[in-house]
Amino acid sequence: MSRAIQSRAITAPAQSAPGIRILREILIVGLGYLVYSQVRGLAGDRVVDAFYNGYRMTRLERDLGIFQELSLQQFVVSHSMLIDIFNFIYFYGLFPFLGPVAIFLFWKRPRVYILARNAFLLSGAIAAFFFLLIPTAPPRL
Repeated sequence: MSRAIQSRAITAPAQSAPGIRILREILIVGLGYLVYSQVRGLAGDRVVDAFYNGYRMTRLERDLGIFQELSLQQFVVSHSMLIDIFNFIYFYGLFPFLGPVAIFLFWKRPRVYILARNAFLLSGAIAAFFFLLIPTAPPRL
């Protein structure tokens, strides 16, 4: 098989019926989310490990001179308007934005959708791996 045909076979969106494409995507994304949330639940039982690892990470960041989380949090927490702005952006900007963009890409730019979906799934898999390997509590806790 020529390289061009192989490349097209890997990156071309499926030409199946829309109902099958939608069902397949719901299953792929749903399975990814299920695995991710189950792994996070498993890591949630390792509280002592999480705090110890968080302490170690904080110490490493301090040794490298890059630890800034607490000073940034103190600044934001002292300005209630910033808290409201960041909460608004996170809650009303991130999640409501992802769904419509995913739907748009699914229908209008399927190759871009596949790339974005795979990037989200890969980042979730990496996060799940580290949740299991090194559960970490943030220093503010």
